[in-house]
Amino acid sequence: MQYSTRRFSTLTPEETRDMHDYIMNITLAKGSGEYCISHILEPGAHARLPMVDRIAALPTDMQITFVYGDHDWMDPVGGQESVRRLKKAGNSNAKMYIVSEAGHHGSYTFVSFHPELSLMQTYSILR
Repeated sequence: MQYSTRRFSTLTPEETRDMHDYIMNITLAKGSGEYCISHILEPGAHARLPMVDRIAALPTDMQITFVYGDHDWMDPVGGQESVRRLKKAGNSNAKMYIVSEAGHHGSYTFVSFHPELSLMQTYSILR
């Protein structure tokens, strides 16, 4: 519980306990997605088959939203280029956002606690 308390110091005691339980359970669970990561990513976390090279083939009426944190380890240039290619292919529904005060998973605490991201998700669903 010490890691959760230090890492997520802005959470309430109940939220910290929930986060601790979540981290503990995903750590103890049998592996799943991590077994395929070497098939999806090359060394350095570069995609083996980048989505940006295939994205224009998606249906032009599909709504697609890319969301990055302003402290994200992923480069938002890929999202910007994907939106550009989608629009060039006739998809006017593609959007990209950068969430302030956020990392890769939405916030430095937990994705559902970030109000800007919550608004973006709601807007994306309703559009």
